[in-house]
Amino acid sequence: MKVRRVACSVRDRTGNSGCGGTRILDGDCVKYSSIGKYGLYSDLKKMDVGQEKYSHHHYTHHPRSAISLITELGSESNAHGLAKIVTSSDTKRKVIWALMVIIGFTAATLQLSLLVRKYLQFQVVELSEIKDSMPVEFPSVTVCNIEPISWRKLRLLFENGEDTELMQWLNFTMRFKFGNQHPHLTSIRAFYENLGDEAKNISHELKDLLIHCQFNQEACSVENFTTSFDGNYFNCFTFNGGTPEKRLLMHATGPQNGLSLIVSLDNDEPPLGTYGVYNKDSNILHSAGMRLVVHAPNTMPSPVDHGFDIPPGYSSSIGLKAVLNTRLSQPYGNCTTDALIGMKYKNTFFSCLQVMIQSLEIMSQAVY
Repeated sequence: MKVRRVACSVRDRTGNSGCGGTRILDGDCVKYSSIGKYGLYSDLKKMDVGQEKYSHHHYTHHPRSAISLITELGSESNAHGLAKIVTSSDTKRKVIWALMVIIGFTAATLQLSLLVRKYLQFQVVELSEIKDSMPVEFPSVTVCNIEPISWRKLRLLFENGEDTELMQWLNFTMRFKFGNQHPHLTSIRAFYENLGDEAKNISHELKDLLIHCQFNQEACSVENFTTSFDGNYFNCFTFNGGTPEKRLLMHATGPQNGLSLIVSLDNDEPPLGTYGVYNKDSNILHSAGMRLVVHAPNTMPSPVDHGFDIPPGYSSSIGLKAVLNTRLSQPYGNCTTDALIGMKYKNTFFSCLQVMIQSLEIMSQAVY
């Protein structure tokens, strides 16, 4: 006959029970069956799980305070400074760690703001590379006479008495009086402003200026130049200003391998009273010399903005260093097309800007 024994015990404060050290709940009785004492584990496990569920259910009905939540967050945070503030027992250490955390966050915020500001500036990144390679393409060289009018041609025009627009303008200003505007209409500035297409005819010709030409130790002539018109210097002449298929290359450095020019100013017979007169309204009238500008091949020259003066009676030597800018492809680049609108030149930012300004000026005059 099988006998079932029942054991009862009460848990003390230390968690030890009177049932041979077996951990049981207060006031619960454990039955020992014929299976043995090891069957007790599963029964105890079920009671512990039930107790945890009860404790969790009881806890959710009592929300914790904000201080306790912050304390728990700081103690379990991966930011070591916050954890040190919470876990430190000394007030001084808490203050020191708090200051260090504030300084660290301030520095990180400042650095992040600088990075964002730098990104919003959209700066251009350039990678420079210096190469000593030959041959290199020779640039275009444009020369203009600082005195735009050939006084010899102007004298012939007056002597022949041809009925030109210039003569009509001069007769018009001499025949009538215009009150307060009369000094301006009879000034040298008005004379230049009303030349029109005749400016090309009374300006200099390259055959009258060029005495000697040599490039890369070979002779050159007028045929190697192209003529362009500038509003300030009238006729200008460009060396290496032809088509891209006829590129001129330099195979060695030095003055003997570059371009050498000897020019005459063609102003040996100025009208009486005009030579040496200074005009404060213009920086080019009644002066002597050549205006020279070096620019990229097949681009429009701008002597006024990018040129420099060469005085007469001196030998001037100019050294150059080629700089090639290779920009990224689409959608990057300089946002310009290859050809300048309505012209044979390549498009550049400055030339495009000049053409647009001129177009706006013409439109404003037409509206006025």
